[in-house]
Amino acid sequence: MKKEYIFGAVLLLLLLIASYFAFFKQSTLSYPLQVKDATIKESNEKYSIDVIYPQVENLTNKTEQSKLNQSVQDRMNSLVAEFKQNQVSSVEIPEFENAKSELKITYTSGLANSKIFSTQFQILENFPGMAHPNNYNEVFNYNLQNASLISLSTLFKPDSNYLQTLAEQARKDLLEQEKENPDAADFINEGTGPTADNFDLFLLDKDGLVLIFNPAAVAPDYFGTMKVTIPYGQIRNLFNPEFSSIL
Repeated sequence: MKKEYIFGAVLLLLLLIASYFAFFKQSTLSYPLQVKDATIKESNEKYSIDVIYPQVENLTNKTEQSKLNQSVQDRMNSLVAEFKQNQVSSVEIPEFENAKSELKITYTSGLANSKIFSTQFQILENFPGMAHPNNYNEVFNYNLQNASLISLSTLFKPDSNYLQTLAEQARKDLLEQEKENPDAADFINEGTGPTADNFDLFLLDKDGLVLIFNPAAVAPDYFGTMKVTIPYGQIRNLFNPEFSSIL
């Protein structure tokens, strides 16, 4: 009877230990975030504003969730305020006094999990007197493991020569995309030189690192935004350790 009691106690202890480690393992894994749309909409006789941006809902750490959402919201509010200021300046020109300005912002989600949140914003501004609207992109790449923004310098090892690798990969891909453009090489070589400024726009997507180039950066303006996706497997050895295990 005593042996059965001891055996049962040991078995129960082993089950408790196994349950603890299973829970611990699960808690360290990433899980997908629920992303909902938030909006800023205004319209009057002088301008129209239509902004859609992401907000997350189911992050376990509610303090981090609030901080993340507030950071995105603050940037959107800042872009709206800048637009309004520029709109005021444009209507001071008499011939455009009755013309209407426009701001439109949409987003494309990349990774959205408990470790990384990555988003691309597509921004269109149109002011009276402009030959065509101004289209450009911004990104928001956030490390939820330490509540910090992700830049290329934090994503990659400092001694990995990552800029040269990105430049070579991007140049090869873009030349293929623009093979019908006789002036492609000149645009691409300048826009993909191995400098941090040329690659400061990127999205962390499920398929890989997406390099984003604003209109006119690597092709004539009418090509619009250009993108190059580099699969993680091709550059994982260049990542800092905290990212090589989760990308």
